[in-house]
Amino acid sequence: MPQENPYGIKIQVYNMGEDMAFHIKGGQAHIGASAIAYWNQGKIEVHVHELPHHKEGNLSMECAALAAKKLKKTCSVLMGIHIEHATKEQIEAIVNYVRKSMIETLEVL
Repeated sequence: MPQENPYGIKIQVYNMGEDMAFHIKGGQAHIGASAIAYWNQGKIEVHVHELPHHKEGNLSMECAALAAKKLKKTCSVLMGIHIEHATKEQIEAIVNYVRKSMIETLEVL
């Protein structure tokens, strides 16, 4: 994972038979969104469920699609990152950190 991780972001990876599941959490961990990406007729489809008042949906979709594309298999992402009163800059830093960490995680799988 990238060097600086002030929010304790963690990515845990689980084999689910031929598929993969990724749990991404940080700050006050919780479930904010879940996404699943899979191949359908040569294209990746992504579906997401985001809880009300949460903002992890787009990032979980992005991570699931990235994983499915790289690994050529069905991938799910369960994400919950909460930093109380996060600023726009902090949210941007968290999003960038998660993206970089996901790419690095996928490189070693």
